[in-house]
Amino acid sequence: MKSTKEQPAELAYENFKKLWLLGKYSEEQQNYIMRSCEEMFYNKKNVNPDFALYLKTLTVAKDSAVSEFKINNWLKASLSSIQSLDKQFVPFMQASLWIFSDNSIYVSESKKWQTSVTDYSFSYSKDKGISVSFKNIDLFCKT
Repeated sequence: MKSTKEQPAELAYENFKKLWLLGKYSEEQQNYIMRSCEEMFYNKKNVNPDFALYLKTLTVAKDSAVSEFKINNWLKASLSSIQSLDKQFVPFMQASLWIFSDNSIYVSESKKWQTSVTDYSFSYSKDKGISVSFKNIDLFCKT
């Protein structure tokens, strides 16, 4: 991972590796992460953006003190998405990164949509794909 194109992935990996080596991920989470990365490799996912976003999202989730329950729920939904070859994997990773970072659900150059609370859950079904469900929230748009 030395080319300019792969620098985001290299940075994401280095940040993730620090948390991994410090034992920040439970054994169950480590198993899901390893299985997900293996599936991504077998399914020929790209280093950028696929692996880079996955690792960055894992790091932000831990740095933002997202609950273990939510991380586990997210890992299960992510693995199911990878195994089903879901075409929405990258948008799901980006949306997850926003949610874990600052409760944003959409970000563009001109606006940012955020929720008021962190009462959400991730799920996956073959019919609907990945979904994020929110409960009791206020939605704000910043321009």
